[in-house]
Amino acid sequence: MKVVSNPIRYAKKAKMMGTHYVLKQYLENKRVGAVSEEWLHTILDDIDATEVFCHVGLSAVNAAFDGNPYEFLRTTLGEHFETVMVPGFTDYFEQSRVFYKQYSKPKHGTFAKLLLEDAEYRTNDAMRSFVVDGPYRFGDCDDWDSYGDNSCFAKLEADNVPILDIGTPWFKSSQIHYIEYQHDVPYIEDVSMDGIAVTESGADPVEISQAFGAPTERLVWNRRKLHRDLEAAGVLDRYDMRGLRVMVTRTQDLRDVIGPKLDRDGYYLLT
Repeated sequence: MKVVSNPIRYAKKAKMMGTHYVLKQYLENKRVGAVSEEWLHTILDDIDATEVFCHVGLSAVNAAFDGNPYEFLRTTLGEHFETVMVPGFTDYFEQSRVFYKQYSKPKHGTFAKLLLEDAEYRTNDAMRSFVVDGPYRFGDCDDWDSYGDNSCFAKLEADNVPILDIGTPWFKSSQIHYIEYQHDVPYIEDVSMDGIAVTESGADPVEISQAFGAPTERLVWNRRKLHRDLEAAGVLDRYDMRGLRVMVTRTQDLRDVIGPKLDRDGYYLLT
């Protein structure tokens, strides 16, 4: 019989996971009404940056604004930022061990899949690539170490890039995975996955070894606690208009708030 080393923590986590899925279902099914384009432009005007990292719920954008939601959002973001970035994550590399930068579809989000067709650049990371529409580059980063000190996530933090969520049911940030790894949380372990990659169109496949921080247990962050603590620290701006949610923070602010909490309690995000 398996012995649970910390039954109180596991009970709290189980309760939180149940709350998570109920809340997710409620928020994802919440109706979004028509929203003025000017409302969104006003929010974007307040973000003082030339580049932005986005997480997008395209169905909510579709419900809020007229026309093709992808074209509308790409055009709107392009009016405010020189570079728009989204996660191009291909988690299935763990099974396939093949990454074709030009054609391997991002696993998460329709907006990212569509942007891949139009974007100027994609980073080489076989698991955690970024799709980049604009001149911002990661040329000096180590693509083969997803969460390392010289990773693409590290550059986002060094440049204090804004994180913008539009139409997501709650605050999302891929950057938090990097913060977890950097603060050595107990549920992430170092792994290295060998495979092949085609990093340029027409190039020959090359053998790679992708270093990655992999979870050792099922992860569900406590979103309500995260919202509360980020807002209390004054680093998360949240907007809601007729059910369309927009949230803004910055990479360094995330580290400043979450990092010390993880140092005190490695399970802070999960309970």
